[in-house]
Amino acid sequence: MTHYVTPYTMIEPLIKQSIATKSSGGAAETEAVLLKAFHDVIKLLLLSVDVDETWYRRTYPDVADAIEDGLFNSAKDHFISSGYAEGRLPAELTVDSAWYEKIYPDVAESIRNGLFDSSAEHFRLYGYREGRIPFPV
Repeated sequence: MTHYVTPYTMIEPLIKQSIATKSSGGAAETEAVLLKAFHDVIKLLLLSVDVDETWYRRTYPDVADAIEDGLFNSAKDHFISSGYAEGRLPAELTVDSAWYEKIYPDVAESIRNGLFDSSAEHFRLYGYREGRIPFPV
């Protein structure tokens, strides 16, 4: 499985490093407890994220299958429990193609070379996980 950098995976090593430098005796146990607490906080924050059930299931057929098999109650349940950490988007985002390609010339070149059909496709497959933003903020 390919490992992608997400906000979740970028923060976790910083917390581990902080815990390791401040812990003594039983550090592994302390680290495990604190990391679980961190994951629980992230999941609580994700409760406020709107997940487009239809789009999510269509975009991630493996999730649709898992929901049908009873492994998850809904797309939102999957996103909160593992989808965010896997770098999945909760809904389709509108990508400002002209801006995105101007800011990320490597994407524009990839589209010209036929590697991607659009900026939106690049963002959905890679840009989101790479920390790129789809429009000016």
